[in-house]
Amino acid sequence: MDILINNFPSPVSKLTLLDPNGMECKDFKSPTLLLGFDMGGDIKALNDNALSKFFSSLILYDSLIMIDTDFRKLISFIGFDDCFTLLKERKVKLIYSEVDFSMEFLNKNGSKLKLNTDIKPIPLLPYMETNFQSYTERKSIKSEFIQSIENAMINKVNDSETDKLNSLIIDNLKKDILNKEISNQFLNGVESIDCMNPYQTTSVLRLINTLKGFSLQEKYNVGCIVQDSFSKDYLSSKLSFYTRKPIIDKVDYFSDVCSIKKIPNIYDLYRRKLISINDIINISNENKAKKFNEWFNDDNLTKEDILFALTKSHKNSHLLKSIRWTLPNIAGLVNPLLGLASSFCDSFLVDKVINGWSPNIFLDDVLKEKIDVLVQKKEKEHQRTLIIKRFGSIKPNEKCPCQSGLKFKKCHGAF
Repeated sequence: MDILINNFPSPVSKLTLLDPNGMECKDFKSPTLLLGFDMGGDIKALNDNALSKFFSSLILYDSLIMIDTDFRKLISFIGFDDCFTLLKERKVKLIYSEVDFSMEFLNKNGSKLKLNTDIKPIPLLPYMETNFQSYTERKSIKSEFIQSIENAMINKVNDSETDKLNSLIIDNLKKDILNKEISNQFLNGVESIDCMNPYQTTSVLRLINTLKGFSLQEKYNVGCIVQDSFSKDYLSSKLSFYTRKPIIDKVDYFSDVCSIKKIPNIYDLYRRKLISINDIINISNENKAKKFNEWFNDDNLTKEDILFALTKSHKNSHLLKSIRWTLPNIAGLVNPLLGLASSFCDSFLVDKVINGWSPNIFLDDVLKEKIDVLVQKKEKEHQRTLIIKRFGSIKPNEKCPCQSGLKFKKCHGAF
């Protein structure tokens, strides 16, 4: 199963002003266009949250779908080499969408703006062809990298689809503007896309980005989408006016379970260099991981089903004896409307558990244990490096300087 990563990493924290020649300008004296929007709050925390979801998604899904301009941002966050690895391992699929929006200034002092749809983002392929050396000096891998991008590209959105997508987004935006409750909460009271103040435009551009993500999700028939809290709040407000199935973010469910089971945050381990991108890919490619993901991403499973099943140990024998009674009844207590879903979970999960399989086999015996081994290995390597740096060259059969009484090769010198 694939997942669409939208608003990733979190959108720019500063606004970009373009002059009549398309060059960035620093003031409001002569700009014609405004790009981007202010996220507000702690930008680092927002980026860390987006990256945390990205790394969890690498474990949970076969591949991640991103707009190619967002992939450029990812390179700046985790580096060229790791992004190249993701491409080669087919963990990322890329979309080039010509749908983009900016704001056009109506006067020189920048007090009035209107929506503009004429700006087209530069596709990743020609951009990397031109700017490859700004990312790495290894010219020999340029052809392979460019080919990997081409292999990752999903069919380009053509002109007619672009116009249709543009119209769909603008139509939804206009409906939200007419809805005073939504307009006041998310658009700072915008009354017209043809005349806004700068503060209102940042809200409009942010909401457009959310609508763009939902539109692409529908176009590519992606079951799950990762959005930020703004997008989730917006969707929740829409559900009070329209009858629609909520968009489920199972990555959040997975994070909750990992927290309960004391499984470390994948991105935090990666950031601290305790696990590598290859370690994460290897874990996600395990057969037990694939079986877990097939179960986890079934549409019939509710949050209550998932949390109940995954916060129990598969090694707990009394679970096998009582689960047929417990699961549907607990689910019923949580939500009386879950009868159908819980009966599905009962028939699927219980049969698997009794036959020796549980979704916790992956969490407990693969993910947690492999992370523990990798972390211990890295910490041991770190300690070995410190000892050697402190004492210089140490022969394998010499006593370890840490005073453990063991030979160095059996202590800090062991691999």
